[in-house]
Amino acid sequence: MIFIKKCDPSSLQVGDIVCFHTIIENQYALNTHRIVDIQETNGYRTYTTKGDNNAVSDQHIIADGDIVGKYAGKISKLGSFMDFLSSSTGFLLVIVLPLLVFCVRWGFGPSAIACFAYSAIQFMLDGGIAIAWESIIGDYFLAYTVLCVAGLFRGRKNGFFLGTVAACAARFLVHYVVGATVWAKYMPKVFFNMTMTTPWFYSALYNGAYMLIDMVAILIVGALVWKPLGKYLRGEDLRLKA
Repeated sequence: MIFIKKCDPSSLQVGDIVCFHTIIENQYALNTHRIVDIQETNGYRTYTTKGDNNAVSDQHIIADGDIVGKYAGKISKLGSFMDFLSSSTGFLLVIVLPLLVFCVRWGFGPSAIACFAYSAIQFMLDGGIAIAWESIIGDYFLAYTVLCVAGLFRGRKNGFFLGTVAACAARFLVHYVVGATVWAKYMPKVFFNMTMTTPWFYSALYNGAYMLIDMVAILIVGALVWKPLGKYLRGEDLRLKA
């Protein structure tokens, strides 16, 4: 992960590394490359940039208005961790699994607050992939807040497993309804080699496919750590302290 600081473009020199707006594969994007040439005409500066590992300079010439800031440093390996966190595996192990454990350990009330807070953070950090306010509420705030139903199984011997199934089912239901209504017009003609005729069936297939995998993966991880860490999954350590 790199850090960028604001700068006065007039202070930039050849050799400086800058973050800037550009076009990559016909899409607007941010890029961070080194300045290899600066041209100035009538007070108007343009910059040629090049990646340190690239053989040729960037195709698009940038101007002062394209520059976001100057490279200020980096944290090694943090970018790799963030990439892992954004993957399906990372999301399950680092986010969903601990959140479900929290719900089962602390109960419904605290879980509702924690899950709602996470839904807001997820929306802001994820860039909010949505097409309408209904999608924002459904796919983010409701879909992640309903994970708190796992807290209803606090204190039960198999509460973690029952809570996981209930929470995943609740999240699936939210995505299912939103997918079949708000996202209906984006239904493809063919999905899983089947002709799609109704958004309700498509939404069930689309959301059910990954939600089932997520649920099974969490249950397997829970089963693997049940013997050494079972008392923490059941929240027995909290009751002993009380």
